[in-house]
Amino acid sequence: LGIFSKDIIGLRKLTVAGGALSQIDEDFYANFSEENNKEFIVMYGQTEATARISYRPANKIRSKAGSIGIAIPNGRMWLENSTGEIIEQPYVEGEIVYMGENVAMGYAYGYEDLIKGYDWGNVLHTGDIGYMDEEKFIYVIKRNDKVIKLNGHRVDLVDMEEKIKHRFPKCQVVCSLQKCMDSANSKRIKIEIDCEEEMRKNKEQEIIDYLSLFTGLNKRIFAVDIVGN
Repeated sequence: LGIFSKDIIGLRKLTVAGGALSQIDEDFYANFSEENNKEFIVMYGQTEATARISYRPANKIRSKAGSIGIAIPNGRMWLENSTGEIIEQPYVEGEIVYMGENVAMGYAYGYEDLIKGYDWGNVLHTGDIGYMDEEKFIYVIKRNDKVIKLNGHRVDLVDMEEKIKHRFPKCQVVCSLQKCMDSANSKRIKIEIDCEEEMRKNKEQEIIDYLSLFTGLNKRIFAVDIVGN
C-alpha cells in the first residue's frame, strides 16, 4: 500500500494481532509511528475468543516490550497455577486465563453439541504459560506442553485423550506431539493406546477418522499405536 512512503493524514493507528512480531519488526513499526504521529498497538488473542483479548497501549510499546499487555475493555485476564489457584504475585509462572463475552460457547464435535449452550461460561484457558509484572502487564513464556497448534488448529491433548477414553472406556490413552521425517508433515500427534486384544483388531483407522472429525486436522497428522498384554 505504500503507507511508509506517504503522509496519510487519515491513518491514526496501526494494530497487529494474529501472530507475534519479531522485535526487529516491532521496532520498525514503533519508529514509524513515533516519527509520523501515529499510534502503534500490539494485541494478543486466541481463535476461541477472536483476535484480541489483550493489548499493549501505544504509550507502553517501548517500556513494556515483549508483553501482551492488559485485558481489553470488559475483559479480564489472570494467571492460574497447576491446581487452578489464581496467582497474585508478580513474576510467578502460570497459565493465562481470560474471561469475556467474546469467548466461544465451546466446541461442537457433532450437530447434537449445538444445543449445549455456554459450556465454558465465558472463560478461556489459553494454554499459554506466562507471568505478570508489578503493573499487571502479562508476558508469554511458552505453550502448555499439552496444548499444541498444528496447521492453524489449537489442540488440547488432554481433551483428546478424554474423547478417546469416552469412546473406548476400557483403554488407557496417552497423546503426545512427535517430530517426524515425513515429507509432508514435520510434526504429528502420536496416540498410544493400551487395551484388550479384542479392541486392537483393525481399530487404528476408526480412531484416526474420529480424531480428524472433531479436530479438523488432516488424517495424516495422526499416528496410532495400539498395544496390550
